[in-house]
Amino acid sequence: MKTTDVQREVSKLNLPDEQKSAILALIDLKTDSDMKEVISEISRLRADMDAKFSGIDSKFKSIDVQLRVLFWLIGFLIVLVSIYRFLE
Repeated sequence: MKTTDVQREVSKLNLPDEQKSAILALIDLKTDSDMKEVISEISRLRADMDAKFSGIDSKFKSIDVQLRVLFWLIGFLIVLVSIYRFLE
């Protein structure tokens, strides 16, 4: 339910304005408390995701190093084969 809907429903109540204001204040407090919990949970989830992604990044970096070494070795072997064929 939207805040404007809540205000509209509270204004329909047959209560003094002070009590209506108190009801709306309590609803605001509850909403604020719930939002703090939601924000806290989102922050925790973000921290978890950041930790997982940093682990993935380190794995990709190690694979990148391994591929560079492999390409260097393949290049070195191609040079050796070329020199061998040239000398024949």
